[in-house]
Amino acid sequence: MPRPKPRHPPRDRGRRVAEYFDRGLSPDAVAAILGITVTTARRSFAARVARSSTARDLAEKRRRDDEIVRLYRKGLTLTQVAAQTGTPLESVRLRLIKRGVPRRTKAADFPHLRERDERMERLYRRGLGTGDIATREGLTIGGVRKVLVQRRVPMRTTTQMRDRALPHDKRRSTRDRTIAALYREGLSSAGIAHRLNLSGGIVLYALDRLGVPRRASSDYPKPETKRSAWIRTQVAKLAPTYDTGPGTSTGDFARKLGVTQGTVQKYMHALGVKLRPGSGRTTPITEVDARRIKRLLSSPGTTFREIAEAHGVTISCISSIAVGETWARVPWPKGRKYVRRRAVRA
Repeated sequence: MPRPKPRHPPRDRGRRVAEYFDRGLSPDAVAAILGITVTTARRSFAARVARSSTARDLAEKRRRDDEIVRLYRKGLTLTQVAAQTGTPLESVRLRLIKRGVPRRTKAADFPHLRERDERMERLYRRGLGTGDIATREGLTIGGVRKVLVQRRVPMRTTTQMRDRALPHDKRRSTRDRTIAALYREGLSSAGIAHRLNLSGGIVLYALDRLGVPRRASSDYPKPETKRSAWIRTQVAKLAPTYDTGPGTSTGDFARKLGVTQGTVQKYMHALGVKLRPGSGRTTPITEVDARRIKRLLSSPGTTFREIAEAHGVTISCISSIAVGETWARVPWPKGRKYVRRRAVRA
């Protein structure tokens, strides 16, 4: 069967195919009406849709480019233009170059930056510091100083700023006097910082600026906790029995209370109890003692603590005899030598 001759030229076919498809006709019906195959009808419709979408994309791109140029000429920065139009920063640069828009190179070319610089200069000449200006404008202190130097503004020294009686200086003086009063009442610098919601450095700087003599750490007592009060009470009960027989040393007290020996000695010193020198031994270690200790170390089943308690020395003394160089000249028992002890895991 011969192929039907198309009733419409190819350039109008896409438009007619789109019209029939928009009416809801099927591809077979459109092909029968226009005298073309079903495949041609589908391809014509797809090409028509592609051309229309491409045209829409080009129109949207031209509209976006016009918006970018308009915003840039209005005085916005590249970053601000990119944020408002939702376009990457590099794409904004390329589109401005393609449009032949001259780029701004100086801060004076930006109206909002020029106004900001004038505002910073005005605030600085009125007496505001670079730190306060940086906080207001959302910049760094170095950035503020750079702008002021570029505008040839004479910079003030710290002494000149301190001598000026400005409102914020008066507020700072009131705050400093409050800090000094609290410090003289006995409050610590950390406590003052917590109460006034300040940093510790500001409190210390205010005290130094007003010439308030600083206290040492031991000049004001730390608050006593429940545990320290309990330890002090128990040590006070055990202190009268100190050094009266077996089980009355500071080490025995420490094991009984579940604390360190140094803690017990500290509280006994505070109670005025005179401790015996060392751990009960008044004479130095001799070679005979070192030989006896090495003999015990080479025997299995003895611990450093047991040897130290038997000879009235510290555990560190036994350790130095075992592995140190102090008593290296004293030989070990014949055929024996100290073997470093290791904890055996279950």
